[in-house]
Amino acid sequence: MQVMIVDDQRTTRAVLRGFLERHGHSVVQEASTGTEALTALEECRPDVVLLDVELPDMSGIEVARQIMEHAPVPVVMISAHEEDDLVLQATQAGIHAYLTKPIDGRDLQRALIVARARFEDMRTMQKLRQAAEQRAFHLALAHNIVRYLASTAGSAGTNLSHVLQQVAERIQTQFGYYEVIIALIEDDALTVSAAAGAQVPAEKIGYRIPLYPDCPGIMAWVAQNGKTLLVPDVRQEERFLPCPWDASTLCELAVPLCVGERILGVLDIQSTQVGSLTQEDAEMMEILAGSLGAVIDNMRLVDELREHARRLEEANSQLIAAREQLIRSERLAAIGQVAAAVQHEVSNPLTAVLGNAQWLAERANVPDEVRDILRVIARESLRIRDVLRQLDEVQDRVVPYAGDAQMLDLRHSQPPDAAVTSQSPSPNDH
Repeated sequence: MQVMIVDDQRTTRAVLRGFLERHGHSVVQEASTGTEALTALEECRPDVVLLDVELPDMSGIEVARQIMEHAPVPVVMISAHEEDDLVLQATQAGIHAYLTKPIDGRDLQRALIVARARFEDMRTMQKLRQAAEQRAFHLALAHNIVRYLASTAGSAGTNLSHVLQQVAERIQTQFGYYEVIIALIEDDALTVSAAAGAQVPAEKIGYRIPLYPDCPGIMAWVAQNGKTLLVPDVRQEERFLPCPWDASTLCELAVPLCVGERILGVLDIQSTQVGSLTQEDAEMMEILAGSLGAVIDNMRLVDELREHARRLEEANSQLIAAREQLIRSERLAAIGQVAAAVQHEVSNPLTAVLGNAQWLAERANVPDEVRDILRVIARESLRIRDVLRQLDEVQDRVVPYAGDAQMLDLRHSQPPDAAVTSQSPSPNDH
């Protein structure tokens, strides 16, 4: 190991150097004060620091605390005392081993090994804690996006494209990604439905990636296989297909959007730095992809139900209109039957009235006032005859009335006076 010795006694430093060199270690720096040690630490970067607790300018515990704060390395504290309080302070300052004077070479060797091991354990714990904190932070971000999906997707009149764009923007800004793309499978292609990032052109929305066997592209492969694909360096990936509008992508993560065994689309994350996307990013995006896939499927189902309801309402309106038309037709048919019966029953007496009125009106001995009355009788009889004839064509004489109503037009097709002058029917004409 490369060791720094910090002690204000020259003889002590010489003894420690001898112990270290006999065990195969090297002394890279010696210091007699805390200030000198902290200054030299940045340059020599030792593997271990042997630190005396009593220094002329500051306490060795304070030096250890600053070492662990600014340039962490394993520290072995050396003291002529072993009070519990002093040991506790040393431990709280981050010191990894403790030796009391006089020092034995074997104890020093064991202390160096213990200090290195505890330091590595400490760094491992710090990394694990940082990773756990980072994961908790990312889970909180993912949870916020899932909550947005749950609240927005259930709102009436929510547009799927709007929701997808909002999700893409939230993922891109909250996780700090270079670019986020959400593409859905439509027919035999993967269509970009939402995109967020600094370099996203407007024409990217709606861009179609054809899907066929062995087609190139990371997104196309994920859309067909339904498996997450993390590519630390796209230059080393044969399935990578350069983006037509941005060639700066160097790292890519594509996650399938699935509901059960059905693949709905792809959530794609891109970065301009090699290896910047990790397995943790993949796990976070898989969590989001699961919720997003369910929302997409539910919103599509709602849209389908709304369209089905619209078609049913339209069909119902057509059925109602057809039923009303059928009722009107049946009524007209019934009117036609009644009209035929009325015509048959009225024609015989009407013929007698018309014939006798015309016969009496032609006699010379009939007074003029009676003749005028007989002509009126004949004219009105002819009018009744015309109405009866029109009843035969009752279906053809339906005309619009107020609103959607209809009525029969039984008006004269020719002036009554003209009818009187027309050829009179014989008494036997029915």
